[in-house]
Amino acid sequence: MRAAAPRLGAGILVAVLLNLILIAAYGWSEGGQKTTVKVETIGNRYRVELDGKQLIPRPDSGERWVQADLPSRGSLAFGLYKGMPSLPDPQGIDSVVVTDPRGRVLFREDFDSLDEGLWEVTSGAFEIEKGVLVATRLEEPNQIELRQPGWGDQIVTVTYRNSHGDGFWMKLGEKGFMRVALHLIGDSYPTYVEVFNDEGEWTGTEYAAAILPDRTALLKSIVAMIVGVYPNVLLGLAAALGVSLFLTFPFAAARAGMDRLRLGRRLDWRRMPHWVSAGLRRLSPSGVVAGALAVLTVAVLADQMRNYHFAVPQLPDEDSYVYQAKLFAEGRLSAPVPPVKEAFEFWQPSFLLEHDGQWSTFYPFGHPLALAFGAAVGAIWLVPPLLGGASVGLIYLAGSRLYNRRVGLVAAVLLATSPFFLLQSSTFMAHSTWVFFALIALFCLVERKRPVLSGLVGGIAFGLALNTRTVETALLAPLWGAVVLRDLLPRDGRLRVLKHASAYVAGAALMVAAMLAYNASLTGDLFTSPYQAMPTYEPILGFQNGHTLENGLHNQQQQIMGLIAMLSGWPAWVALGFVLLPFVLGTRNRWDYFCLVAAVLLIGVYVLYKYAGIYKGPRYLFHALPFLFLLSAHGADEAVRLIRDVIARLALWPRLGLRPPAWPAALVVYGFLGLLMIDGAGGWLFGWNKDWTTDRFPNVHNTAQSRIGAYFVDKRLVKLKDELGLHHALVMLDDCGEWYGFACYGAIFPENNVDFNGDVVWARYLPDRVDELIEAYADRSVYIATWEPPSIVPYRPEPPAVRVPAEEDEAVGTP
Repeated sequence: MRAAAPRLGAGILVAVLLNLILIAAYGWSEGGQKTTVKVETIGNRYRVELDGKQLIPRPDSGERWVQADLPSRGSLAFGLYKGMPSLPDPQGIDSVVVTDPRGRVLFREDFDSLDEGLWEVTSGAFEIEKGVLVATRLEEPNQIELRQPGWGDQIVTVTYRNSHGDGFWMKLGEKGFMRVALHLIGDSYPTYVEVFNDEGEWTGTEYAAAILPDRTALLKSIVAMIVGVYPNVLLGLAAALGVSLFLTFPFAAARAGMDRLRLGRRLDWRRMPHWVSAGLRRLSPSGVVAGALAVLTVAVLADQMRNYHFAVPQLPDEDSYVYQAKLFAEGRLSAPVPPVKEAFEFWQPSFLLEHDGQWSTFYPFGHPLALAFGAAVGAIWLVPPLLGGASVGLIYLAGSRLYNRRVGLVAAVLLATSPFFLLQSSTFMAHSTWVFFALIALFCLVERKRPVLSGLVGGIAFGLALNTRTVETALLAPLWGAVVLRDLLPRDGRLRVLKHASAYVAGAALMVAAMLAYNASLTGDLFTSPYQAMPTYEPILGFQNGHTLENGLHNQQQQIMGLIAMLSGWPAWVALGFVLLPFVLGTRNRWDYFCLVAAVLLIGVYVLYKYAGIYKGPRYLFHALPFLFLLSAHGADEAVRLIRDVIARLALWPRLGLRPPAWPAALVVYGFLGLLMIDGAGGWLFGWNKDWTTDRFPNVHNTAQSRIGAYFVDKRLVKLKDELGLHHALVMLDDCGEWYGFACYGAIFPENNVDFNGDVVWARYLPDRVDELIEAYADRSVYIATWEPPSIVPYRPEPPAVRVPAEEDEAVGTP
């Protein structure tokens, strides 16, 4: 008991410190982001400021005002869309202040209540939440208009709270208006001002520079999204304790009665035949469930890949990966550049490295190498689902080794039911492949029964991860090293740890050597990667080339907004609650801090990257999923333990002569978690998630169906080619049009073999190079295709224009 007291005291101290940190973060960030937009209109000129910084006219223009034929006077109107549930609440307009150029207040609205005599709701619906005007209708724009004539020269200051922006109208009259279209979160749409004069005539549109709200406001928004659920976690724990206690009493009494009647005898291994008890001991029910779940995940992902991603690349990155995979499947690193190479480029600038007349991808080789196994058997589309299913099994193994089998199984279920995981793991992008390699490396980091074998496999997997996503893996290397160093401290087992670490380093070194050799083969230099050899290369990370801290925080805000929305598809009031649970409960488990640091590194590094890069969700943050789900699973396990211990320590049980059962706590916590997973995965797969719309937040998909057609890519021309029975042909795809760009050719580019001399060769139609291209494939039938509507018809060159002789030609006798 003396030894237990210090441990208990240390546990309480850790819990208090961690909760004080969470309380401080919650208090500082409460309310989230506040952004102020000021629009001044004087005479026929205007300007717009954002958080005190000039927005329009653009700062680089050197002008302070924009000249335009403005309406003479008019009222105010505001448009709001219902906000993103993962953003902090409330989301809307905090206040509106109108002053004249002298600073005299003409109008002020703080939205303590919605005065229907002052405001008219022209569409949708609004309500007041904590002194903020918020929109409540998802299906349509929500618009509200001030019921008064308005003003002439004026300065309008609008303060937004956690709002995506939308727009407002100034000097709104019968015909004229000035519309300020704001987009404060995300960079999918530009911010601009358009003006129509008193006659309703358009007189100009001015576009703003990049939206960069105040960095403190951005940071508050990010922190609020992460820790905003902290009070809900405490309430949830209290509710789970109460429900568990309520369930415990009747079952404890029933158990006591059964014991008296000797009906509750426990299963005794000694009463069974030896072969039965040994088999049951070896059989792991959780392992069987995890294996079945992995197989089911492969089936779901295969369906997603075939029916929603159409088993074709939808981004130039994917085309580049697939091309290299086909090269690897043939035992090659590169292939000769085809004739008229511009006709085979699926993106501008090119996503293939050209070196010494050879083409290859400029990405590391890890992901194409994985895809190559599918390319070798003509089923490259099946590799991402297989890797996704394997990742579900691997996170079970890793969680079982780091914590226990319950944690491993819950982590596996969380991963398999994550909309974000299902979305990314059914694409040709490299992120899910990295997770697969990283989970092997993690499991082998702690599995040391066969130290040399597990170390070698783990090191190779870590090196393959390095050759898939180099930055993320390099960030984790010190963390992996810290685990090994800590395990070297005890004398017992030190030799085993040394063997394991040496084998691990050897495996990783082998992959580093492979990376250098790959560099040398494709670029001619050991230390110049194909990525660095691209003509368009610029440094990836750092505040340079126009990238600032505000840019980075702005990107992170979008990424975390999407991550919380898509991570599990849970309601916003749950969000990252289970991730926080171990720390709310004062964890002293080193693996919780290991997973936390890993997740923070993998997420935080993208503050240094200049692009948000959201595609099929916030893909750059996908790499943190295993660590977030391991934390969530352990948080649930610790909550069960705490509730069970609290109930068991109640003094009333001996007085009542009862023994409390242990299972009610597990039933309540895991039952609640199960309902969340059914709602999250089911809502995404079956389309009942209506908390937000993908149209409003592009690439943050609320349902599986919403990804269809997102990039206008499918297999329409491949199917048409098969129907027509084309062979030994050259098919040139005509211009795809403004909305498709190069995407439609990217869908059929992988139909070519790596030498561009297969049965049917697909190229882009380039009017100025068509004769050259046809000559290069002179022995083939030539067709021209269109994307919308889909068609493939024989190519007929236009006849040369007939020159009509001019009068002066006839005068000199020109025939």
